[in-house]
Amino acid sequence: ETRDPDNDNECASQDTRDQDNDNEYASQETRDQDNDNECTSKETRDQDNDNECASQETREQDNDNECTSQETREQDNDNECASQETRDQDNDNECTSQETREQDNDNECTSQETREQDNDNECASQETRDQDNDNECTSKETRDQDNDNECASQETREQDNDNECTSQETREQDNDNECASQETRDQDNDNECASQETRDQDNYNECASQETRDQDNDNECASQETRDQDNDNECASQETRDQDNDNECASQETRDQDNDNECEACVERPACDMATPGRVGNQSTSLLARGTK
Repeated sequence: ETRDPDNDNECASQDTRDQDNDNEYASQETRDQDNDNECTSKETRDQDNDNECASQETREQDNDNECTSQETREQDNDNECASQETRDQDNDNECTSQETREQDNDNECTSQETREQDNDNECASQETRDQDNDNECTSKETRDQDNDNECASQETREQDNDNECTSQETREQDNDNECASQETRDQDNDNECASQETRDQDNYNECASQETRDQDNDNECASQETRDQDNDNECASQETRDQDNDNECASQETRDQDNDNECEACVERPACDMATPGRVGNQSTSLLARGTK
């Protein structure tokens, strides 16, 4: 040791221009003028205050914590930079290899990303025009410009705010939570839609399969229902023209249009009403008695 004019505790051999107050110095150190704690060998132009500097560092002038090898133009304040990084000038946390024009503030970016300029958290590979703020984007996504959380593959015109979309969805533009496969024209706000649904435009919760024209607000609809347009809670099978607001409807009911709780099978025949005790036509005997007073 020849020229040690500082007050450090340890100085390595072949130390020529050591003028700082650091605790440890690596061998073959030439121009170390900062106050870092550790410096690796063959360091040439390290003039920042970082803690660790990798080997073969040429133009490392920022305040990052770790820098990998073969770094050429790393001038940002990110924490980790991958190898072969060329134009990474943003403040992201991790950047993958072969990244060319990554200028956004996302957390993770996959390889072969070309025009990824949004603020999403994860972007799948082969993403071309993803400019929205969604959380996850699947592969082969072409025109996904909405704010949904998950988008299925082969999605072409998915522009709504739903949470999950199945594959082969073509014109799904509603706000429902789950959409079954092979859905063509589902434009309502229902929660679940069965398969092979063609013209379902109502706000009901569950719809059975092979439903064609169900446009009411009922909770459950049986199979093979054709023209169920009322607000009942349960509808039996083979129901054809049930248009009332009753709670329960028996099977093979044809023209029940009143608001009673139970409907008999023979309510449309006047002879059945005449044979019913206490009824004359559609009026009770007590009402007729009051009307005559």
